[in-house]
Amino acid sequence: MTERRRARGDAQLLIILFVHVICYAALALPFHITLMIAAIKPTLAVNIIFLFAQQITFVTLNLSQSINFYVFTLTAKMYRKELINLIHRVKDHYWH
Repeated sequence: MTERRRARGDAQLLIILFVHVICYAALALPFHITLMIAAIKPTLAVNIIFLFAQQITFVTLNLSQSINFYVFTLTAKMYRKELINLIHRVKDHYWH
C-alpha cells in the first residue's frame, strides 16, 4: 500500500512540474521575445503599440511568478486536501 501511495504522489508531483513549466514558459516567453525584438529593431522601442504590447507581456511575466499556488491547488489532490484542511483549522480556531 505504501508503494502505491508513493507512486501516486510521485505521479502528482510530475504532473505539477510539467504544468508549472508549461505555464511559466507560456507566461514569461512573450516578454523575453519583445525584449529581443526591441534589441534587434530599436525603432520599434518607441512605437506606442509596441510599448503597450511590451507592458502587457510584462504583466504576464509577473503572473508567471505567482502562478505556483494555482498550479499546485488545481493539479494535485494532495495540495487541495491540505488547503481545505488548513481553511477548516483556521475557521475552527477563529470562528467557533
